[in-house]
Amino acid sequence: MRVLIVEDQAISALTLEHAISRAGHEVVGCAATLHEAISLTKQTKPQLAFVDIDLDFQGAGLIIARNMEVQGVAVVYMTARPERARRDPFAIGLLPKPFQPSQAAESVSVIESILAGDMPPSVPSALELFERRPSNPPAGELPVLLAEDDPKDVELTLAAFRHAHLPHPVIIARDGHEALQRLNSPDGTLPVAALLLDLKMPKVDGFEVLRHVKANPKLQGIPIIVLSASAQERDIRTCYELGAAAYVSKPATLQELRDTLVNLAPLWSYGGGSEALH
Repeated sequence: MRVLIVEDQAISALTLEHAISRAGHEVVGCAATLHEAISLTKQTKPQLAFVDIDLDFQGAGLIIARNMEVQGVAVVYMTARPERARRDPFAIGLLPKPFQPSQAAESVSVIESILAGDMPPSVPSALELFERRPSNPPAGELPVLLAEDDPKDVELTLAAFRHAHLPHPVIIARDGHEALQRLNSPDGTLPVAALLLDLKMPKVDGFEVLRHVKANPKLQGIPIIVLSASAQERDIRTCYELGAAAYVSKPATLQELRDTLVNLAPLWSYGGGSEALH
């Protein structure tokens, strides 16, 4: 089986590569960042990828998994925070860290059997399999809601969307209260493909927006990407606990923001819609 390893700890990646290769499978490469993972996936066309959730930024592995699902690549998450992987299972299974490299190697044969439609004789105790669900259709050209009170950041984001050639129109909410008003449409339909959310806003801050959206059954499937100037571990942890799909420090330049949006797009381009993500 052709296997890609996505892990930013070099020793861990090499150890996994050795164990999987010794088990008779082909390791097509090791990636340490989101960009490398997406690029290697296109180049090497793996059948299975072991993906660490946290790479160059928190939650990058979730974006990689959604991107790979579209390309028909099975994903096994690797993380010390398994609750996050279970909330967003765009994968076939999970190996909570720490685990033995031999358990990853054994998992390859299990996944190979499952993908072939066979029942594996046994499953490693470390491997947690997710219930498979059908792929979701693209979100099309639903708008993306940007909740941001800084006019300069608004203009930068709009410019980045244009430069990235993303098909979604962008709706602006200047504070958290306006964001919630736009999200709670009278007809109860899903109004946006994704929410790009600043944390420090007047009236209602980003944390409260997160709480409201994830508590509403009609809205909780909207992917929420926090774009914040804060790099405090407490803020990052709180956002993920509240259900954010990704937390990214605000890029400083147009090119950096454009690249960030391109990398984030799989979060909402596939599987957008509250019913699909419940």
